[in-house]
Amino acid sequence: TDENGCTSATQDTFISSVIELNPYMSSVGAICKDDNSGEARVFVNQGTGTPPYQFDWDFESIEEQTDFTPVDSFSVIKGLFPGLYYVNITDAMGCIVRDSVEVKSNPNICISPYRAFSPNGDDTNEYWEIENIGLYPEAVVSIYDRNGSQIFRRRNYQNAELEAFNGENENEYPLPSGTYYFIIDLENGDDVFKGTLTIVR
Repeated sequence: TDENGCTSATQDTFISSVIELNPYMSSVGAICKDDNSGEARVFVNQGTGTPPYQFDWDFESIEEQTDFTPVDSFSVIKGLFPGLYYVNITDAMGCIVRDSVEVKSNPNICISPYRAFSPNGDDTNEYWEIENIGLYPEAVVSIYDRNGSQIFRRRNYQNAELEAFNGENENEYPLPSGTYYFIIDLENGDDVFKGTLTIVR
């Protein structure tokens, strides 16, 4: 028995060699950081370990799951939130390898700003909406006119009448119809979204 728990049998001159397990981990990211659409996958590389394999997934968001397959060298767990997930892989010789994979969120899909709104007092589309922005309370939303002057800036943007951009400048004067420019900075060091929005009156 070696340090990985692997056992080998010796009888006369016959020796059963132990082939070390070599897994490959991958993941499918969740759409948003509070969304459970992610997946974690593990594959035992061909020619490593001794089948059959047992996969014991261990993570907090879902109770431990065991996937025992006498043929396949692949296991996938679905319905995951973003986070770090661990799996113990055991082969027929008792070899155990523990590995991990991170499921990430994808703000590029999650954050979806509306391209236009019409603040004309009819109680429909009165403010600019950004889908799922509430999941990122540290995000900073800035809006500029075509001259590059900042007309709006807010952290913890909310899709609510008194919180969202309603087509007025900082002095609460209605802005004219036209194209404006936005920057959404999630303040995570990576994700900054830029684009245009249109005010229709």
